[in-house]
Amino acid sequence: MENVRLPEKFNTPGYMSTSMAVFIYEFIGTFCLVGVINATKGDASAIGLTLFFLLLLCGPISGAHFNPAVSLGVWINKLRVTENPASLTAQAIVMITAQVSGALTGMYLFLQVLDELNGAAVLNKDDFPHLKPKTAHTSQAFYIELFCTFIFVSANLLVKDERARMYSTAVGDSVVSFFGCAIIALTLTAMILFSGPHTGASINPAVSISQTVLASQILGEHGY
Repeated sequence: MENVRLPEKFNTPGYMSTSMAVFIYEFIGTFCLVGVINATKGDASAIGLTLFFLLLLCGPISGAHFNPAVSLGVWINKLRVTENPASLTAQAIVMITAQVSGALTGMYLFLQVLDELNGAAVLNKDDFPHLKPKTAHTSQAFYIELFCTFIFVSANLLVKDERARMYSTAVGDSVVSFFGCAIIALTLTAMILFSGPHTGASINPAVSISQTVLASQILGEHGY
């Protein structure tokens, strides 16, 4: 939602076309991110590097959230200073819808590729890296995910807030996008390394939704 190209008022020329561009970029970015999560079975370094590239690619267009938790955090942060809360809320809804749709599409196509390459008889639940909490109690996994998501969203706000980024991603008076992207990508990598062995490391509601939906599908279809 830090996209300066998006007009603040609904009746401004170009509002709908810009919103559509935001939707497409958020959809594609989340789709690619989920694809890497699946293909590497949650490898932290691969996910972090992919996010770094996607941030550089999509940041100037949509703000590159790819995560409903980030979009919600940015929405709350900007809601206190905006003069057009309706427009801001509409953009948040567009972005979250794109993210969940992109994640579900990425998961579905991943399963289709496995079926096409291996055949239905070979496909098993271990090929599908859905969330597998390994903690003694569900509450422990909940708090680990809560903590890691909080840290990751905080890193995004540090970079995406206009005042904060001058102290975190600037050289002199100039903001350097490379630094901001690196901060976000490295934070996600660290949080995956921390929470992965305990919860499977979602840190992204769009990922959690898609994994839950399609995990139940594969478990039902293949009798696990």
